[in-house]
Amino acid sequence: RNAMGREALPLIVCASLVDKVPNLAGLARTCEVFACEAIVLPDAKVASSKEFKQIAVTAEQWIPCPAVPPAGLREWLVERRGSGYAVVALEQATNSRCLATGDLPPTPAVL
Repeated sequence: RNAMGREALPLIVCASLVDKVPNLAGLARTCEVFACEAIVLPDAKVASSKEFKQIAVTAEQWIPCPAVPPAGLREWLVERRGSGYAVVALEQATNSRCLATGDLPPTPAVL
């Protein structure tokens, strides 16, 4: 459950390729608000940094924040697929489709 008591959604946000702490903290806070199952950070030390805590507030206390470094990302994604998750990669490009109008699989791991 998140801080509001909402049940966790079967959605994992993998932020292993995000390298700026403020962006990671903002994603963690967003994941907590939307009751995502977890947010994956590139390094476990990120969640304990002062900069992260100033933005994420207490999100890391309400949502699991496992660490998967970029070098281990491929293996982690393969493991998620083996556990029934569908890997969904997001990008912002000229011909991208709006995420709000697309259908996500029932148990996505969003990269």
